[in-house]
Amino acid sequence: KYRVVIYWNQLTGVWNWKVDGVLAGSGTTATSAYEFGQLLVTGNSAYVDNISVGATTMTTTKASGFSMYLNTSSAASFTVDWGDESVPEVWNTAANTVTITHDYADTTSKNIVITGNLELVTYLDCNNNNLTALDVSTNTALTTLYCYINSLTALDVSTNTALTYLWCYNNNLTALDVSTNTALTQLGCNNNNLTALDVSTNTA
Repeated sequence: KYRVVIYWNQLTGVWNWKVDGVLAGSGTTATSAYEFGQLLVTGNSAYVDNISVGATTMTTTKASGFSMYLNTSSAASFTVDWGDESVPEVWNTAANTVTITHDYADTTSKNIVITGNLELVTYLDCNNNNLTALDVSTNTALTTLYCYINSLTALDVSTNTALTYLWCYNNNLTALDVSTNTALTQLGCNNNNLTALDVSTNTA
C-alpha cells in the first residue's frame, strides 16, 4: 500500500502525482488508468492513502554494479525509482530484453520500485545484488526467476503460477512455499535455512 498525492502544477499546466513522496508521473488530466486504476480527482489536489500500485520491489545494500536482466513477451517500458533520491529512470526493452543497471554511492539500504508493463515480464534475473527483500507478486507471467546469491529471508511466489525455473539458492530463506507453482521443472534452493520443503504438487 502506498500514499498517493495528486496535485495541479500551475506553472507547467499539468497534473503531477507522487507515490510515497516520489514523482511518479504527470498528465493533462487527473485520471491515470495506468498508475492508479482510474482514480479520478476533481479538485486541485488530493491525498489518497492505501492505494495499491502495481510494482516490483526490491531492497538492496549493494553499492556499485547493481544489475538486473528482464525478458518480456512483447515491447515494454519500465520506470525504476532507485530509492536514493536520484531521478527515476525509464528503461525500454530492445528485442523484448533489457538490462537495468545502477551504481549507488554507499551500502545503506535502498528500496527499489519498478513500475510499468510488469504483466509482460516473463524472465527476471536479479542474482548477486545484496537483496534483503524481493516482491514479485505483480509479475504473474513470470516463468523464470533467478534471485540466487542474495540475502533474502523470505520469498513469496504464490502468484507466480507460470514459474518453470526458480533458482533461489545461497540466500537466508527459512521457508519456501511452491505449492501453487505446479509448472515448476527446475528448483534450486540449496544453501538456505530451510528445515522442510514440500514439492508434492510440482509434478511437471
